[in-house]
Amino acid sequence: MEARAAAILGVRHAVAVSSCTSGLILLLRALDLRGEVILPSFTWASTGHAALWNNLRPVFADCEEHTYTVKAAEVEALIGPETAAVIAVNTFGLYPDMDALAALCRARGLRFVSDSAQGSGARYQGRIGGGLADAEVFSLSPTKVVTAVEGGLVTTNDAGLAGIVRRMRDYGKSANGRDVEYLGLSARISEFHAVIGLMGFERLDELLQRRAAILRVTEVGWTASTGCVFRNSRKGARHPEIILLLSWNPTSSRGKRSPSASRRWALPPNRIFPTAASPKAFAAEGAPRRPLPVTEWASARGLALPIFTHMDDATVDRVCAAVRQSLS
Repeated sequence: MEARAAAILGVRHAVAVSSCTSGLILLLRALDLRGEVILPSFTWASTGHAALWNNLRPVFADCEEHTYTVKAAEVEALIGPETAAVIAVNTFGLYPDMDALAALCRARGLRFVSDSAQGSGARYQGRIGGGLADAEVFSLSPTKVVTAVEGGLVTTNDAGLAGIVRRMRDYGKSANGRDVEYLGLSARISEFHAVIGLMGFERLDELLQRRAAILRVTEVGWTASTGCVFRNSRKGARHPEIILLLSWNPTSSRGKRSPSASRRWALPPNRIFPTAASPKAFAAEGAPRRPLPVTEWASARGLALPIFTHMDDATVDRVCAAVRQSLS
């Protein structure tokens, strides 16, 4: 699977691991970082967990309005003497401004990593994700476009970095297996999961086309009938729509979630990502707390609708009808 995935994603090296989280943990360790890492606040907790497991201090940056990806200007303002790296996040299939972030990291001598858990097949400025940073880490869990049932993939053009991660996923063993050279984990992917992942990569274009078709069905008449808006894309981007992210239009009379409707349609008024909203684990580890207005707004007003490749149009219609009724 590794060789074929690397070829499809346009990178020299791909290292299959047990999960995206284990891949992030191993990658940050392999980079031998010290100090702080800047990462988006609008992300799942595992991005920050990977930093904490490596004794790195996460510093949360706010996201852009309308795309909900990390804001490059916000990252730049947070860089300090202790900053060692920047972690970008592919948010529900959409990359942030990777060129601006890469240029910023080069100018400041920082390592640049992308948590691309949700980004299999995503494109940025016409380039497929995989080599947009020093290294990217993808998830192959069941909700992703390409799934191995469970697993992850670290991609990079750095042969030395790939070699270290490859050894670290197997307890840090030496090349001959007779010694332990690195602090590692039992983070290998099984042959069974690798075969399933390979099948997914071979069908990547087909899977992306189906998700795009589902998105088109969902978008028809949606905004006018609900007072909701889809998040914006980015010029030159192709994003695989892991989840359809809607937000309540604040100018709409239906711009607030109704608790009774939420209960009726099993749409609990929970925040999409709890990292910034419920920072207990991060605060306990010394992560600074700061205002994150766009993240807070997106978390409070966002609704993630389910989307999966084998979803038929009738199912899409039922989901849309349920949400429309709950917001009426």
